[in-house]
Amino acid sequence: MRGALLLFVLLWFSPFVFAAGFDCREAGTQEERLICSDPMLSAIDGEMGSAFKGVVASGNQDWILQDQRRWLAVRGRCLTVFTATQASACLKIMTEERRRTLIRLAHGDRALASADEPSTDSLIGERIRGRCHMDYCYWFSIHRRSLVGRSPLGEALYKLDNNHWQSHHPGASYDIAALLEEEPSGSWYAFCSHRNPRFLFQYGDGAWAEHELSPNDASGIHGYNITSYIFYYAACHDIGVDDPYVATLLAKELGYDLSGKAVKEVDIGSPEDLIR
Repeated sequence: MRGALLLFVLLWFSPFVFAAGFDCREAGTQEERLICSDPMLSAIDGEMGSAFKGVVASGNQDWILQDQRRWLAVRGRCLTVFTATQASACLKIMTEERRRTLIRLAHGDRALASADEPSTDSLIGERIRGRCHMDYCYWFSIHRRSLVGRSPLGEALYKLDNNHWQSHHPGASYDIAALLEEEPSGSWYAFCSHRNPRFLFQYGDGAWAEHELSPNDASGIHGYNITSYIFYYAACHDIGVDDPYVATLLAKELGYDLSGKAVKEVDIGSPEDLIR
């Protein structure tokens, strides 16, 4: 049964906010049709709509109505910036992160919803695929995340203990499942910062290096740092990202505004240098 609250919300927003709240046979816009054609996206969008109703019910109507309109405009850019396949992926990660933000807002965590470090551990233990290149894909799983310390500006440095694998895909058949071969485990670091996001790792000889990142600017995404971005999203935002290029709109929504020209690999003494 549709209550008065749902009717109120639908008067304010276009129907595609609630994938389960409109008849897909009447989908008219490209965004509506894309949502209806993808069961997973449709489900995520419906869950996001339910989370939105929770925020409205908590008494934040004026502010959240305005912010939801703004967010919908940003999400709509997925269809203008990316190809159809990429647009679907963009919509999924944008909508899933919005759902989680709305849930936190419904519980009064307005500051936490815009934080630059993880508030949940949903990806701990999950196997995540990194870069695929030259017939191989690299995989990792974070099994422990430990706060090392904070910079004078409050930015968090995390140590992440990981398991690693690789899979072989002859002929670059990356979409076909393949056996995973276990690689040596290890520890990486992530410096969670909107100003200076970093991925830190150790070479075979024990020397340390960092990848300076620009999550919002695709010009700073290169072959050598694709896994770095995927790891950073998982470590600092608890977000599973398959393609960093598609996640640039999400990064802007998260508050990143950095130039890809500054992206580089730099040798460092130790990860702790960032918080001294």
